[in-house]
Amino acid sequence: MSRFRLSPRAKTDLADIRRYIAQDNASAADRFVGEFFDLFQLLAGNPEIGQQRDELRPNLRSISHGQYVVFFYPMQDGVEIVACPRGTSIQTSPPTPAPRQTAKPDYLVDPWGLYTILRLDVPVPRLGCSTVLYLSVAIREEQCSN
Repeated sequence: MSRFRLSPRAKTDLADIRRYIAQDNASAADRFVGEFFDLFQLLAGNPEIGQQRDELRPNLRSISHGQYVVFFYPMQDGVEIVACPRGTSIQTSPPTPAPRQTAKPDYLVDPWGLYTILRLDVPVPRLGCSTVLYLSVAIREEQCSN
């Protein structure tokens, strides 16, 4: 028998959809979420329907339901429902990577010459921001023997 499995993200999406629609009409929210489950059962029996979305992830497929898109993976015994986001919130192409940046160090040496504080602005491209690291580096003289 074909079955469907919901990921934690899909469960959260469905709860959010139901909560949003229920603000205006609780019975309509129940009917609409019920339609999702009917679609999931259809997908479980026919995991090759829908659109291939290999540009997002290998083997990922999608099918629309109203203003929402169901993302799923075909499995041997059905489908795994990955997410059900609203169609307008979907990014269809991967983000353009930011130009690679290098850390810019600033140095501060204490007046006694015992240590250096190194301040690094490190870019974090995945978050689109940077973070600051402070490193304390001890300075000591070592004699070199040949």
